[in-house]
Amino acid sequence: DLLLEPVLSQWLRATAQRFRVVANWQTENPLLSSVDLAAMQTMLPFADGLFFVSHRNLASTRRHLLQPLANARVAHNPLRCGSAAALPWPAHETWRFATVGRLHGTKGPALLLHALHATLADAPEWHLHIIGRGTEETYLRATAAMLGLERRVTFEGQVDSLAEIWAHRHLLISSPLEEGVPMTIPEAMLHGR
Repeated sequence: DLLLEPVLSQWLRATAQRFRVVANWQTENPLLSSVDLAAMQTMLPFADGLFFVSHRNLASTRRHLLQPLANARVAHNPLRCGSAAALPWPAHETWRFATVGRLHGTKGPALLLHALHATLADAPEWHLHIIGRGTEETYLRATAAMLGLERRVTFEGQVDSLAEIWAHRHLLISSPLEEGVPMTIPEAMLHGR
């Protein structure tokens, strides 16, 4: 985001203002121009601290910027479910899978549909519940239809209660392409999934 605010970046450097950067997400293979790369290589070492949500995100940033970033450390996101207890196993005979997150390309839902089609299209007794909202819902519905999976896939929209999600689903399928630690994984694990 500092690249989007060059005036702020210049002011921070010129006034020696203290600042910290929280890197909650970044692309695995960014397309940085030489000007943007130089700006990041110059700016980030001046931060009081750089905080990354995973070791992978930090390693990826070090690789892209060609810098050790000695002022960086990992600070994991807190779980939103507190001390959830494992839920009873769903009694459904049909395997109920869930993918949870924004319906966006970086979350990988379209590739997940293609993977399920390639591996389980003819397998009996499974259903995918897509939980979340986003700009790609229409595209994902069309993808499911094109693959012949429309009867095996349900779009649930936003569900606020993690217990509600996991009370009736057997397995989380995590498909994000560019996240260090998708929070859905430990959240599902805390509910026994």
